[in-house]
Amino acid sequence: MHYFHAIRFAFKSPRWPMNLLLVCVCSLIPIVGPIVLIGYFFEMIDSFLGLVKAKRLDGSEEGALNALPVDDYVAENYPDFQFDRFGEYLSRGIWPFLVGFIIHLIVTVLAIIFLIGGMILTGVTVAGTPNADLKFFAMYGSFCLVYFALLLIVGMVTLPIYLRAGLTGEFAAAFSWTFYRDFMQRVGKEVVLSQFFLALVGPPLYVVGLAMCYFGMLPAMALLQYAQHHLEYQLYELYLQRGGQPVTRKIEGALPSVVEQRASEYILSPQDEIRPSDGIRPEESW
Repeated sequence: MHYFHAIRFAFKSPRWPMNLLLVCVCSLIPIVGPIVLIGYFFEMIDSFLGLVKAKRLDGSEEGALNALPVDDYVAENYPDFQFDRFGEYLSRGIWPFLVGFIIHLIVTVLAIIFLIGGMILTGVTVAGTPNADLKFFAMYGSFCLVYFALLLIVGMVTLPIYLRAGLTGEFAAAFSWTFYRDFMQRVGKEVVLSQFFLALVGPPLYVVGLAMCYFGMLPAMALLQYAQHHLEYQLYELYLQRGGQPVTRKIEGALPSVVEQRASEYILSPQDEIRPSDGIRPEESW
């Protein structure tokens, strides 16, 4: 895993200032903006992985997301954000957005109930005792720490589902217990470390953004989103490197231009021989 590279790579593109600016502008659009950004970032992941196109026995087409192992290749050349592809980004990002939204909504409601219940319990417990104010803040502070720890755990638990939703471009396919269990068994430790890394680098970036009279907050948030999705790309590559099953996606119509450029060299016909050097891994077990 290349943790700090997940932040540095955003500056590798010759057009990084414009990309960062457009991501910041898009993040200001209510509801739709975050969905569009998710779609853009998953197309970025596609461009790193490459999309190997193959025909199934039933005549339909699917793409297997494969690339070189993460230790041998660190992706840098990511696609530029293009506003004329707004609709494509939106359709690509809707399912991972819904998956993340539903899970976080349920957890947030439960966490709020937990915090309110903790406040009431704390107030009842320390009422009328010596140094009640100090005891109240100490106990409620412990509840807050548990709350933030739960949010961190939820991020770890949600990551494989969110990643699968973005790679498959489907909602129902995201909830695969086979994939989830296999993914966490192979790269579970790295999932935990990646979430801790984001939790550690996030506050300093926000502090720098605040120091820039709040104008730096949007770029800080954009960099964290770049880092989050680059780490997800690395986790998926590491998962494949350790023998995981590649995620497949049905292809309807033309491939996205950024992926088609890489995939065109690997178009397979039924009679093509699959060589080890092609990097094609066994089909995923559903």
